[in-house]
Amino acid sequence: MYLLYEVYDPASEKGNANQPKGSIDLLSSLEVIQGSAKVYETPLVQARQVNVAGRNAVAVELDVPLAKLKPGSYICQVNVIDAAAGNFAFPRFALLVREPVSPATPAASPGSGSGQ
Repeated sequence: MYLLYEVYDPASEKGNANQPKGSIDLLSSLEVIQGSAKVYETPLVQARQVNVAGRNAVAVELDVPLAKLKPGSYICQVNVIDAAAGNFAFPRFALLVREPVSPATPAASPGSGSGQ
């Protein structure tokens, strides 16, 4: 599963002379939860600059290998922490993983192989 989302208007860091002007400190990850157990978490992504300038946003791209998940219902939690602003958000959405569908074997049609 490929997930792309944007975080709008992250706060700029203040008072840090070692950081370039307009630098941010945004952290994000995705947790996959089944029942009360976390079954998978993506590596933490850190953004230090806005990467969608026209919208003053940070685009975050995450890849979740669904083959590692057993079929069933899950809750996905997106973790977003704007450390410069001291803000955070943890939106959730449902995910249903199904058994892989095996390709159907084409049936031989009558008259196939008759040389006509």
